[in-house]
Parts: sequence; C-alpha cells; structure tokens
Amino acid sequence: MKIRELIKDIETVRVIGDLDAEISSISADSKKVVENGLFICLKGENCDGHEYVKEAVFYGARAILCEKECDTTAIQIIVKNARKVFSKICSNFYGNPEKRLKIVGVCGTNGKTTVTFMIAHVLNSYGFNCGIVGTLGIRYNEVIKNVDLTTPDPTDLFSALKEMADSGITVVIMEVSAHASALFKTDAIDFYLGIFTNFTEDHLDYFKTMENYKNAKLRFFNSSRCKYLIANSDDEVGRQIINNNEKVFSFGLENPADAFAVKIKESKDGESFFINIFDTVAEVKLKIFGKFNVCNALASLEACVILGIPADFAVSSINSFNGVDGRLEKIDGNDFSVFIDYAHTPDGLLKSILAVKKLTDKRLICVFGCGGNRDSIKRKEMGKISANNADFTIITSDNPRFEEPMSIIKSIEDGVIENGGDFVSIEDRALAIEYALKLAKKGDAVLIAGKGCEKYQEILGVKHPFDDREKVNEILGVK
Repeated sequence: MKIRELIKDIETVRVIGDLDAEISSISADSKKVVENGLFICLKGENCDGHEYVKEAVFYGARAILCEKECDTTAIQIIVKNARKVFSKICSNFYGNPEKRLKIVGVCGTNGKTTVTFMIAHVLNSYGFNCGIVGTLGIRYNEVIKNVDLTTPDPTDLFSALKEMADSGITVVIMEVSAHASALFKTDAIDFYLGIFTNFTEDHLDYFKTMENYKNAKLRFFNSSRCKYLIANSDDEVGRQIINNNEKVFSFGLENPADAFAVKIKESKDGESFFINIFDTVAEVKLKIFGKFNVCNALASLEACVILGIPADFAVSSINSFNGVDGRLEKIDGNDFSVFIDYAHTPDGLLKSILAVKKLTDKRLICVFGCGGNRDSIKRKEMGKISANNADFTIITSDNPRFEEPMSIIKSIEDGVIENGGDFVSIEDRALAIEYALKLAKKGDAVLIAGKGCEKYQEILGVKHPFDDREKVNEILGVK
C-alpha cells in the first residue's frame, strides 16, 4: 500500500520522503519489521520506540511513524501522537475491514468473556456468522487463534478483522479492555453496540488509582463511536453511563432497567428466573451457576434483541448455553463438587465463593493465589474475602511471573490471618490442588480460582504447561 493511502484521514505534522512509496507491513516491534515495512514509534512506560529506529531500519523498515524528526534515511511520517493514530493506520492498511462488520464491544471488570460467548451462541443459533475477539482468543468459523492480550494490538486486531470479513463473518463480539481504551487500540472502530458489565478493583498496577481505571472504561462509553449502549443499572459507573449518554439501554436486578429478572432460583442445575425484556416476559433456565451470570444473561439477551433476534428465540437459545471453559466450570468428581474459575479480582472471588456456597450444605474449600507483577493491593483483600466466606483456604501460586511466589502468598496470608480464617499455604499449585481434593469429603465443594482455562503457569518469563482442569481430572482419575 502506498504511504499516501496509508495516512488517509490521518492528521500529520509533516511527511519527509516519498508518499508513493509502497509499504508491505506494519510493526511496533523493531525486531519484527520486515523489508519495506512501517515501524511505529510508540512511547511506553519503560521504553521509547524512537530509540529503536536504527534497529528497525536495519531489519528493513522503509518508513517510520514518529512524533519527532529522527536521524534516519527512512521515510518519516511525523504525527502528534503515534499511539492515537496507530489504530487508524492499521485499519487503512487492512482495507478498513471494520466497515464490513457489525461490531459489539463488551467492556467491564468482570463478565466480558461470558457475555461475548453468550451473545455469539445466540447469534450463531439464529443463523448469523459470528466471530469473537477476547481473552480466549480470536474465534470464527473453525478458526481459533490464541492471543496474549484481551484486546489485541491494532496490527493483530485489524488483520483478524480482515480475515473475518473475508471469510463471511458479519458480526464480531469483542472484549474491550480498559488498557485497550486507554491506549486507543480500537479508536478506528465505529461500534454498533457497546456493553458495560460492571466496575470493580483491578489493574491498579497500571492505572494507579480507581479513578484512572474508571476513566479508561468511561472513555469507551463517553464517545460517539457506539451507535447503541447497554449498561448495568446496579453499578454506580453503569448509572453514570446511563445518565450521560443517549441511546442507552439498561439491565439490572436491583434498580429500574429495560431488562430485569424476577423469581431467581439458584440450584445445582443452574440459575432459573423470569426475564422482562422490553416488556416481553419469558422464563430462562441457565445451565451455569451464580447470580452474576443472571446479570450476564440479561446483558446478553438485551444485546441480542437490539441486534434483531426475537426475544423468545434468544431466551430459548441461551437456555442451551453450556458456559465458558474455566468460568465457574463444574467438574464431576467423586462425592464432592469441584469448580474451576477465572476469578482473579476481589469482587470476582467473592461472587464465585458465594455462588458455590449456595450449591453445598457442607464445607467450601477455596484454592487460589494472585499473579505477580500485577496489582499487589488486592492480595490482602482477597485473603480477607476467602477467610470470611470460605470454610478453609488453601493459598498457592498463580502466575508469579518475576516475583518471589512466597512473597505474594505472604500478602494473601495477612488478609486471612487478620480475619481469623483457617488456611494452609502450599506454593506448588499442583500439590495445593491435590491437598484440596484429598481434604474434601462427601458433600463438600472445592473452588479453584484465578486461572480458569489457562493452560500455563508463568514463572520468570517462561510459560510452563499447567491446566487446573487437567490436574483435577488427573488426581480424580477422570478421563
């Protein structure tokens, strides 16, 4: 693609070089630049892409997108903020694939993955050709591509959107993380629908304050890029979205909303309730657990109706939804219950513990840890939550990354000890799971939280194969 086509509708400060030069690829990693590629100079917390211009040119960069004039023979596209135009540059390079798709963005601390899968399940059942972008990868037709980030960087994101559009996908349900919003990753996309699930503590290692974290999410909703919005009326930030925007629909359990649930019954078979959605009443019988999944279902069903699915069909379809791997996933064991869950925030852990407690008359044993090099403030709080709500806590390692595992465990222990909880700490996650399963007696429930369906444990920069579900099945002798 010629540079003049690449920078269409992008405000530049100055271009030094040939606008008719052809660009073969785009990369923000100087080591991944190929011959005739464009290198994006991004400024990060720890490094500045402008310092790697010479390396990028060495690997073949024909042009660079930068914020200041650099000492290089490469063509220079100088802009005020490279990160802000990164998304649009990638959109242009891949032929603006987002314009051929109806895109739904799901944003919130918890519930994003479940909501995206619920919506996709209903849409595909109705005959739509639907794709997913999120924590569990890029998925469409029979294609599954793993991703490192909830919302991929623009190079990967727009490449995937082009592949989807070219393969006949018409609707994409995408998780939009707070990081993606703060870093302008999706700014080139005009979303048909934006969905807000909830706002609770997370990612303070990056955002530093809850206010910064909240504003990153609100940036997605306080824009004109979403034709319609759906927000949680039970959440303070959700109500802020509802009050500050037009074309907003709401869902909730405790406050007035366009979609709400009554007569909620929680059982070992799942959640059942009656939904009132735009004055249509229908009975929902979910196969998944937890009152929070009632909220996820409300948001999903409301989205489906806005997308043109008849309410009765949407409800019938969601009743056959079997859940998402690693999201309060029940594993049949011996004479006790085992649940694998991704809960890795204080709010997420509390909701998962409370959901599982309602499914047993005996003890609840909670196994969890916290990730390293991430929000350390939540560790003690999560220890407190487990101490106050579980009958026994087993503290273990999650993804310690570059931190000392026992240092992380000690922070969690402080929260458990201060609240008088019974616990044991076992650093080795496999041994911790084995201890829990051997400790469990008839009628007990074991909740293994934090990693969900992750298939690795990250230690000192290396992702070692590890799967909570596989470990449970191995110990229980389940094939």
